[in-house]
Parts: sequence; structure tokens; C-alpha cells
Amino acid sequence: MTVMGIGTRVAPPAFLYLAAVIVLSYVFIPVFAWTHAGTVALIVIGAVLAVVGVVILLSCGMRVMAAFREKKLLTDGFFHLFLNPMYASYVLFILPGLSLILNSWLVLTSSAVFYVLYRFFSKSEEAYLSSLHGKKYDEYRSRVIFRFL
Repeated sequence: MTVMGIGTRVAPPAFLYLAAVIVLSYVFIPVFAWTHAGTVALIVIGAVLAVVGVVILLSCGMRVMAAFREKKLLTDGFFHLFLNPMYASYVLFILPGLSLILNSWLVLTSSAVFYVLYRFFSKSEEAYLSSLHGKKYDEYRSRVIFRFL
């Protein structure tokens, strides 16, 4: 397993789907719009969500790169909340924020697609971490607050 984990398997189909729904959202604006009177509030809330997600993504990404070199298991900070806070940042913050910014509920469906892909491919990453860290990983998994992601 590389430092990218399952990202190289999740990202291509997830971002291809996202690109397709963004195009569909623009082609069929009235069908997929949250509101037909685009509001500043949607854009502001969406931007805040997206920024929070990007901050989580970048801070966790830097920590993962350092921990991977040392073969260290991260269990604190956002890793105490989520098994993989980098994927959580996309599913819970970045993609919903983008959905609001673009005024398209169809874009929000990309969170579900991203989540399904993550769950499908995560088994191999979990097996790798379990073989590398053994009981320590199993104990960590049992203490994580939001185990679904």
C-alpha cells in the first residue's frame, strides 16, 4: 500500500461522476437547482463548508504523509473522530459545499457515490493497517467516534 492508500481507486470514478453531474446541472439548471433565485446565503454556506473540508483534508494529508514514513498509526485529532477524516472531509464538507455553491442538489449525490466507493475499496486499506499495526489498530477502530467513515 502506498501513502495514497485507496485514493487512486476511489478518486477517478468519483471525480468522473462529479464532473458529469456538474455538466448536467448546468445543462438542466431549472431541474437540479436548490432554488431558482440563487442566493448569496447558499454560496456563503457552501464556501464555509468547502473551506472547512479543505482545511481538514490538507491538515490530515500532511500528517498522513509523515506517519506513513514512520509506519505510525494516527489516532488523535480528526483521526479520533473518523477512521479516515480525509474521505470524511469530501463526503461531509467539500462536496456538500460545492453543491450549495453550484446551486445543484444533483452535485450533492456525488457525496453518496464517493461514500459508496470509499466503503467498497476501504476493506483493503483496513486489512493493510490491521496487518501493520495489529491489535493497536483494532483498539483504535473501536474507539473512533464516527466509525462509518
